[in-house]
Amino acid sequence: MKPFVLFLFLVLALPERFRAPSLQEYVAQNHRVFRLSKPDNAFGDLLAEDIATHQVFFSSEEHAIAGNKVLEISLLRYLVKEAGVKYLLIEHGYCQAQWFAQYLATGDESILRAEVQRLEGTLSHTQEFFRYWQQVYQLNQELTPENKIQVVGIDLGWLPSVHPYVWQQAEGRNLTAFPSLAQFLARYHDSIPQAEWRATFEGIVSEFEANPGHSTFSAEQHFEIPYIFKNMLHSIEAFSQAEHLDIHRKRDGYMYKNFLELYPRLSPGKYLGQWGLNHVYQSPQLEVNWLAARLEHQEDSPVKGQV
Repeated sequence: MKPFVLFLFLVLALPERFRAPSLQEYVAQNHRVFRLSKPDNAFGDLLAEDIATHQVFFSSEEHAIAGNKVLEISLLRYLVKEAGVKYLLIEHGYCQAQWFAQYLATGDESILRAEVQRLEGTLSHTQEFFRYWQQVYQLNQELTPENKIQVVGIDLGWLPSVHPYVWQQAEGRNLTAFPSLAQFLARYHDSIPQAEWRATFEGIVSEFEANPGHSTFSAEQHFEIPYIFKNMLHSIEAFSQAEHLDIHRKRDGYMYKNFLELYPRLSPGKYLGQWGLNHVYQSPQLEVNWLAARLEHQEDSPVKGQV
């Protein structure tokens, strides 16, 4: 395998360095060549001291670079082996995570192919992304059942993935008590813009709040279906912001809240997430309190001081 060049920056210093007279000089002095064919050697010196004392590991990327997934699968293999990482914290929503989880549980590549196709128009609609998930599946086959990787999606909702997942959960059920949900499932293909679904999404959430424990759905579905549509409402809110940084303020705030909501539903374990660069800053940057900063510093974070 050819050496893979990974430029390593101190995250907190990066904005200052970008303002420096010679970024090229800084990069020349602050990089490391990783031979990812030997991940123990590649990551050992860098991460060995942090493995015991940290629960959440983040790596960052500039999206749409083919080498991103080469790095991510190598880092995942290393941290599964050395740190016991159990959860893959992905920059995707709940339903997308459920589709990837179904693929990992079954090995059915038609599930993976369909979900990657639903990502058309995004930076994840790539052959590298597809192959990455194949490699995660292969890695899982090497692990015992209790150590297999689980997928956690805390990002905002992505409607093309939401509809088929909710359809799968609701198929064949009597939805008389959930008319807004029935309307969503029946009219999804009417080319209605996402923002115009707001009233329907609000109706779905209200119907579940009015019918707690209704026998139509299981206890798990009574959690996840309203959770899914709350995130669709959050998505509409975030992406309707006029200023780009306001979108990120809303989005990272909701992702943090999603982590808080999902964390107690999962058994103890360590997390790895490879996210777009800014989300992994561990202090506010560009006046945005990014996801990793919230996880590391906020008083209500269950992983405070362990990121």
